[in-house]
Amino acid sequence: MPFDPDLPADHSPNSAAQMRAQLTGLKSLIDAVPGVTTAVVDSVTTGAPGDPAAISMNVVGTELHFAFVLPRGDAGPQGPPFASVLVDNVTTINPGDMATVQASFDGAAVHLSFGIPQGNDGQPGPIGPMGLTGEVSAADLNGALLSTSEALLQVTSGNSNAVEMLTISPAPTYDTTQQQQLIDKINQLITALRR
Repeated sequence: MPFDPDLPADHSPNSAAQMRAQLTGLKSLIDAVPGVTTAVVDSVTTGAPGDPAAISMNVVGTELHFAFVLPRGDAGPQGPPFASVLVDNVTTINPGDMATVQASFDGAAVHLSFGIPQGNDGQPGPIGPMGLTGEVSAADLNGALLSTSEALLQVTSGNSNAVEMLTISPAPTYDTTQQQQLIDKINQLITALRR
């Protein structure tokens, strides 16, 4: 039996069956109401300073819809002017990290702290010209060695100048005197070349 708002009639005796039917009818009506599954904010409006905040809501199907009116705050007193900006520190951070900045105000000065990422290593540059060597350059050393060698060769070559040339002709037969002259000349040359 569906719910009947006119039952029970005024001053009628109570019937358990009638009351049970009325309660069952009310439950059926309540079960038929859809439940709210989502909430949606339709609008937020800025009101005038000093006005009270307001909210309105309604149900559309299974959605609960809100509309807000929020008053704008009063303008506060103007803060003190700041006289300076101070950089408290600058920190090098890892390559690829985002740069950072932190600011604070102590009532008179703005304080800043920076984090600056280090750059990535670049490509090696070209090799520069060779610097000066020690007291003697390679060219000077080579020149000195060449001139010393040439001087030594000239002096060494001159060592044999005092040895006279042999003026003998080969004998057609074995000649011990001529052989001795040859041995003496070789010994004279060896002696002249020694130092």
